[in-house]
Amino acid sequence: MIRNGIEVDQVTGFAEVLRTTPAAGDARLRTEHRWRGGYALDWRADQVTLADQPLTRRHTLRLDLPAELGGTDHGPAPGELIAAALGACVAHQFVEHAAGRGVVIDSLEVTCESQLDLRGAYQVAEVRPGWTVAKIQLSVRTEASDEVLAELLRDAVATSPVLDTVANPVPVEPAVRRLS
Repeated sequence: MIRNGIEVDQVTGFAEVLRTTPAAGDARLRTEHRWRGGYALDWRADQVTLADQPLTRRHTLRLDLPAELGGTDHGPAPGELIAAALGACVAHQFVEHAAGRGVVIDSLEVTCESQLDLRGAYQVAEVRPGWTVAKIQLSVRTEASDEVLAELLRDAVATSPVLDTVANPVPVEPAVRRLS
């Protein structure tokens, strides 16, 4: 059954696989970024696996900074991609939970707002270089009650991998190696 563009039986079937075979949920992502001068980088998904099975991903993207910050504005800035990922992931979870509960979504728009103090990135003040707040607003057209919408939002927030990654510390292991 397809609801909200989601194949509900596929989602529930995969959830059952995850219950019986936890290793099936082991997803790994490796991306590659190649510097193109200035602030421009070309990104691609280098390796994506699910339960040690490679997934074919062929997407590429140019990242850059706005001209006002010294870039050439040939693509989104890294922080814009975080906001895009956050909004998309919460939207995916919201629509998926709605589909599973039989709620039809006629329209959905997501707005993400974040704030940061660039003085930290430019090392001119002792402030965090990252976001200090993130807000997500879902605007939805549906016949579901406000109570159901609140439950769907709660479930979407609780199950969003990107929101969890942004909201909770993740160990990061930076390294540098010399190219020959």
